[in-house]
Amino acid sequence: MVAEDSSVGDSRFETCIRESLFGVYFDPPPSGGRATLRFAVKLLGDGAIDETPEEFHIKDRR
Repeated sequence: MVAEDSSVGDSRFETCIRESLFGVYFDPPPSGGRATLRFAVKLLGDGAIDETPEEFHIKDRR
């Protein structure tokens, strides 16, 4: 997560999310490539997460 991309404005929350994602594991891309995943997380006014799926695209950095 890049702080400039966040509209939350709560550094403790952003740190919690960032550190939680360190525990997520994806199998590496084939041929030793590198991939970046970017997706939005939308928080609703009541603190719930908007779970409406959005398209995301994997950018392969081989």
